[in-house]
Amino acid sequence: MKRIVVIGAGAAGLTAGWRLARWGYSVIVLEKRAQLGGALAELAENALRFPAAAPTLKQLMRTGVLSLQPLRSLPFTWGDDAGTQQWSIPATGWPKIEGTPVPHPLFWLWRLRAWGRRHPDTPLDAWFRIATPPAPLSAALTQLAAQWCGESVTTLTWPRLAPLLRAIMRFSAPQRHAWQVAEAASEWFAVALARRIGRFGQVVQIASPVMTLTPHGDSGWRVTTVGQLHFTAAAVVVATEPQDAAPLLPAELGRTAARLHQWPQVLRWGSARALPQMVAKPVRIASHLWLAGDWLPPIGALPGLESAVASGWTTARAVRAALSSQ
Repeated sequence: MKRIVVIGAGAAGLTAGWRLARWGYSVIVLEKRAQLGGALAELAENALRFPAAAPTLKQLMRTGVLSLQPLRSLPFTWGDDAGTQQWSIPATGWPKIEGTPVPHPLFWLWRLRAWGRRHPDTPLDAWFRIATPPAPLSAALTQLAAQWCGESVTTLTWPRLAPLLRAIMRFSAPQRHAWQVAEAASEWFAVALARRIGRFGQVVQIASPVMTLTPHGDSGWRVTTVGQLHFTAAAVVVATEPQDAAPLLPAELGRTAARLHQWPQVLRWGSARALPQMVAKPVRIASHLWLAGDWLPPIGALPGLESAVASGWTTARAVRAALSSQ
């Protein structure tokens, strides 16, 4: 049985660990803090909200990993850091920005899609100049680009924005709502996944900071913790923020480590602090070494918990495919 070490017991790390354990791998999840959940552990009780159109979270619910009992429905809204704007989809009516209806949004979005398909490599601001859409719609798309994609409309192209718009438009009745967790978020999500990993006979270990990652053999890795515990693994998934991932990389990956150290920070998703800029990109950075986290979601993932879970989900699939091909 091949061993896989997952560094970080946040949403992405636990999702990857659970999925790999379910597939029969020997999994060890190492968390540097004394509690599970990563950013979820910092949320106040009842503070976690996520949209009903969250496919990866829905899959975890369908498999019985996450309980439906503590969830309650509420109208879907998403505010920015200052709380001055909302992308709101009420039960009846069109999307609104600060209470101002967007004039004929589907007409403009169809125009944008037609233009984007003809110019897939051209930034969206070129369409703004050509089509001159209504100011509220331009503001809404600019907000989505910054907070959901981590990009400016001067760099964002239609293929990157299209999956997010499709996900938003899926909030057709009766799905124009979000779920709110009526208990501690880390208990509902992180503890539930950790218990499931344990039921597969695998390990989730808290208060175990990882110090170094060093190549071991032809394609494996040696993981060393602060307590001088050593684990050899066929693959490693680093599910932390980039500044935390950088010091773990070996010297031969110095360029990657430097890039992670300098990763841009942006305010997004209603966070009170700066978070890593989102980039949808291949997460494999070396032989059998992957990065995961809400800053590296697959294209089209909704922000917040869903993007973190989706990143762990797709990373686990990539690890399995690589190990199966050996």
